Amino acid sequence: MITTDSIREIQDKGYCVLSAHLPLRVIDDCRDSFWPVLLAHLKAHGHEPNRGSHRHFLPMRHRATRRSSFLTLTY
Repeated sequence: MITTDSIREIQDKGYCVLSAHLPLRVIDDCRDSFWPVLLAHLKAHGHEPNRGSHRHFLPMRHRATRRSSFLTLTY
């Protein structure tokens, strides 16, 4: 997908999927790290969605690392 198509998709849908942009291992690691945080948040606040029906804003604490351009969750 070229850049103008990505911009158009964001304008039309409000988001854009960047397929094959990150290695699958990174995506898996992020999901594995985030899942317990999400479950704990939903356990405490699941009955009170704050972004519409079944939608939750979840504040994330993070810090940049020197070893990587990715952010590391700190919980």
